Amino acid sequence: MRQTFAIFVDAYRELNSKKLFWISMAISLAVVAALAIPTQTQGGLSIFGAKLENGPFQLLGSKGVSPAAFYKFIYSWIGINLWLGWGATILALISTASMIPDLVSSGSIELTLSKPLARLRLFLTKYAAGLVFVGLQAGVFALGTILVIGLRSGTWDARPLLVVPIMILFFSFLHCISVLVGLITRSTLMALLAVVLVWLGIWAVQTTEGVLFDQRVQSERQITRTDEQLKALRTGLDQFKAQLNRLQPNAPTTPQADTSTPSSTDAKPDAASSSAPAAQSADVSTPPAPPAPPDRRGNSRRQMQRDTNRLLENGKRMFEAMTTQDPEQIRAQIRSYESQIAAVERIRPEQETSATNMRRWHTRLYVAFTALPKTGATKELFQRWVIDKSDWDGFLKVLDEMGGGGDGGRDTQEELNKRPLWWILGTSLAFEAFILAIACWIFCRRDF
Repeated sequence: MRQTFAIFVDAYRELNSKKLFWISMAISLAVVAALAIPTQTQGGLSIFGAKLENGPFQLLGSKGVSPAAFYKFIYSWIGINLWLGWGATILALISTASMIPDLVSSGSIELTLSKPLARLRLFLTKYAAGLVFVGLQAGVFALGTILVIGLRSGTWDARPLLVVPIMILFFSFLHCISVLVGLITRSTLMALLAVVLVWLGIWAVQTTEGVLFDQRVQSERQITRTDEQLKALRTGLDQFKAQLNRLQPNAPTTPQADTSTPSSTDAKPDAASSSAPAAQSADVSTPPAPPAPPDRRGNSRRQMQRDTNRLLENGKRMFEAMTTQDPEQIRAQIRSYESQIAAVERIRPEQETSATNMRRWHTRLYVAFTALPKTGATKELFQRWVIDKSDWDGFLKVLDEMGGGGDGGRDTQEELNKRPLWWILGTSLAFEAFILAIACWIFCRRDF
């Protein structure tokens, strides 16, 4: 253990001697201090007295999230995703990419291997020492975050310390690639180039999988909304038929379509309800027709949600307002409901086909992505573990009020949070173990 500790300390001193280490540390402290400047207001942010309460700034106002969650959000989005997840990681890769090539270079490896130390222990110690760079950066950032949240919001929470293991794991998924390529090529430049290309490839696959997953979730939600709409329409139709049967027991349940009316009800299902007889007694309340089903081009998520809410509200009013005794008016309502049901039933198979295709493509990419490290999902574990659900709900509520598709974002976020930890970290660690096993085998078997 003494020999292992000595090698570890030597590797740390090598990192400590590089200017990039201290530059990165200074930037981390600057980011922590800069993110402590904004102050939360009811409608947004205030920076040096200037209020920012329009657009996306409304999402972080006290109307949606608590003061502690406000700083957790900005430290997560800016500090972790942008700085630690990109800036500090790039500096760390540049600083650590030369560790293995320098170790196996001619004149250095011979002296190191002449010592009574197992090759495997030597290699793994060097590998672990490379993780110290990001560990120290994340540790300083986490302590600064706790201090700022405590002083600015009055809430002292130790959970931001979870950023240390999260960022170490995140960096290790990339560091193992740099180590393997550096061992094979003995070139720092090739190690950096390889890890950047792999990182960009992982990011591209992850982004594409995220888009397909969002489309899959929304298509499945759309089918659910359509089924609910069909159920409500059929319930209303049955109610009107039953009422007509009570008024005129011998009359046909299904009225004949009015041939004098243009056949534009297929394109506009509400047209039938708008052509209902206007002459009726003042004390008779007519149940409003449900909203038209979405057209073939599809509505926006927010519009579809409004239609669903309006449909449910109209359904309640329909049962309360079914007091009319005019058979012609009831027949008009029946025709309106039948035309709307026919229009929705024509759309339903197309939605099912679209959802099936989306599931097929997403499943294929999901299986391929399973074999790769989940760098983005690993960073997002900070938000899942540190930010409370009540603050997430408040944030999405404000987003919905702004018309930003909060319901769709809520659906996708809830499904993402259901992804098991073994899939995010387990498969990523399996990838890292596989790459490290190859590197260890080459290092132990190569005749230097």
